[in-house]
Amino acid sequence: MAWIELRRVGTSLGYCPEYRYRFLAIALYQMEILNEKKLFMSIGAFFGTACGMLIGGQIRQYISEGLFRKILLCFLMVLGTYIVTNALNDLEVPTFSISK
Repeated sequence: MAWIELRRVGTSLGYCPEYRYRFLAIALYQMEILNEKKLFMSIGAFFGTACGMLIGGQIRQYISEGLFRKILLCFLMVLGTYIVTNALNDLEVPTFSISK
């Protein structure tokens, strides 16, 4: 019971996570760290993540936990490989050539 009262006090003082995220987004926008392009990419990533969680929850009902974990691990490995290869391709590594 005491922790419920403490939570009510905390949310009434403005410690609600939704407000923190809004203030963070506004601060990042004012400091020109979060521009419109990054904002829309973040919103798109959020909806992609939410859809993936909903689909995963539905799939999880029909297959075993072990198989679900293996499938999830495979997707994460593919995604990780994609991120690493894109990062390596974006690096501007100087090329050395031997020419006279």
